[in-house]
Amino acid sequence: MPLPSTEQNIYEALQAYGHSKWGFVIYRTSYTPASDAMWPRFQAILIQRARNVILDSDTPQLLDHLDYKFISDPARIDGTDPITLQRIHAEWRISPDAQAEQPEGSAQVWPSDIPRYKHCLLADEDVMRSVTEGPQPPDLDIDGKSYVKFLHCDWVNEDAKEGSWMLLASWLAATEAYDVFHDNDANWYNLWRKPPEVVNH
Repeated sequence: MPLPSTEQNIYEALQAYGHSKWGFVIYRTSYTPASDAMWPRFQAILIQRARNVILDSDTPQLLDHLDYKFISDPARIDGTDPITLQRIHAEWRISPDAQAEQPEGSAQVWPSDIPRYKHCLLADEDVMRSVTEGPQPPDLDIDGKSYVKFLHCDWVNEDAKEGSWMLLASWLAATEAYDVFHDNDANWYNLWRKPPEVVNH
């Protein structure tokens, strides 16, 4: 019997928890004129790549629940580094806003069990440029020329700085990373590479 697909794993987890949405929270941390121009296209590319991956899978209904949360807040996060953003996301995931995301009465799981709450993506100008100037959809860019900064938000102290974020090939931010890092820190230890190396597997 074949193993379930990445998309089926995510869908079954949503059903098990009674959750209605999935997808990473993405924080914009650059607000220069250049990034102003790139930000809309950056968002569109991530969404289109995810759509293409899901619709080409055995679980197309997963698309109905995709909800990337794009956060643009220059007054609060302009120039924010990964360590500071880890703290910001760790605070958000226990906020009333985060707790209201899923249906009332859904399974109460510790936020760090769910990739949407355990991890987040940081989009600075370098990240936006790599995505908007790299291969474009429908090309998945499986060579990893474009990337995002992928943060582990359970580790929010300076001692963890070295291994608490990575450069992740942007195509993996569609479904692969969401499945691989679901309640599984062992995969983080196994896959982490020191930037500027891009994790692409």
